[in-house]
Amino acid sequence: PEERAVVTEAANPPAVGVDQRGSVVSQFEQWATSDRESLALADPDRRWTYGELDDVTRRIAGHLTPGSVVGVCLGRSAEAVMAMLGVLRAGAAYVAIDPTWPDQRINFVLEDAGCALVILDEAREVPVPSVDVAVLTGAENPATDLPDIRSGDLAYILYTSGSTGRPKGVMIEHGSLAHYLTWASGFYDAGDRITFPLFTPLTFDLTVTSLFVPLVSGGSIVVYPETGGPADTAVQRVFADDAVDIVKLTPSHLALLPDMDLSTSRIRQLILGGEDLTTAVAKRVHDRFGDRVKIHNEYGPTEATVGCIVHTYSPDDDVSPSVPIGRPIPDMRAWVLDDAGQPVPFGVPGELWVAGAGVARGYVGSPALTAERFVANEHLGEPRMYPTGDVARLRPSGTIEYLGR
Repeated sequence: PEERAVVTEAANPPAVGVDQRGSVVSQFEQWATSDRESLALADPDRRWTYGELDDVTRRIAGHLTPGSVVGVCLGRSAEAVMAMLGVLRAGAAYVAIDPTWPDQRINFVLEDAGCALVILDEAREVPVPSVDVAVLTGAENPATDLPDIRSGDLAYILYTSGSTGRPKGVMIEHGSLAHYLTWASGFYDAGDRITFPLFTPLTFDLTVTSLFVPLVSGGSIVVYPETGGPADTAVQRVFADDAVDIVKLTPSHLALLPDMDLSTSRIRQLILGGEDLTTAVAKRVHDRFGDRVKIHNEYGPTEATVGCIVHTYSPDDDVSPSVPIGRPIPDMRAWVLDDAGQPVPFGVPGELWVAGAGVARGYVGSPALTAERFVANEHLGEPRMYPTGDVARLRPSGTIEYLGR
């Protein structure tokens, strides 16, 4: 019992909760009201202030039905940002769809998610009603009476890759999204208005950070559209342009960086996610920035709303082969458990489970799978937990090490 108490406290010490500031919609609207002339969004050819983005997303929202599910089948673009924010402002939920997916996958997602409408930028055959994004963004009648967003309302459905079977649509509610964005804006922005690049796939939950953290904190988004060709070189342009303050990317992206001196770069923070971050990679990048960049290792399955565990790399302390994934963010809990659902001792591998404010509603159209994967644990007093399928171990410090799938 004594050891169990120590392990439990190390894994999940009492924490101050996140000071919720409302939904992504209400947080954006506060900036759109108080600072309409500040830059919110830019692409290679155009720029939009908060006031202009407020106007265009109101026009989009005016064409949509509260409570509906809307497919957003657009490439990486300013219009995609507008469409997603417009859907949320309408009180609807969006489903990000890659236009390059095969028709069979697109049709499956649209039908599985129950989309009432799909927003496109080109004509294509889809099994539900569609509308061109230009029609929505150029509409004459903006919505004047937008619905109130409640914590339990659905914000988006994001589909897993399906690499281990049938793709699953993960349902994320506004409360979970607001929890993550409120924490992330405080942790990464620290009260500053910072600029993010948008250069990763819209269907990847890592991208949610770059989409919405700037818009809830008075910052801005610089869009890097797809380059075409066999490889997307947008990450190279992000670092070459040196026009942003923070970049969220995968460790694999770092291998694509040009061989250049980054010691005078404007970029001051890197958020790594989606893959194991080796210490060798972290140190190499840290040295290239001349010790002038913070590297954050952010961990989280799609089912836990983007990120739920984080660690900031320390070149002096992090000497194991991989950088730790860290400790749970406020209002999230992480447990390393054995096959019986009991905590394991320090240093012993077990499966990583997560619980707390960011855990998803479940899988769309799959109540049985939702009941199977989102479960209670009476040993821990957790009413609802999610097993990540990842192997981890807990250090006496409370830091979690990722060991693999």
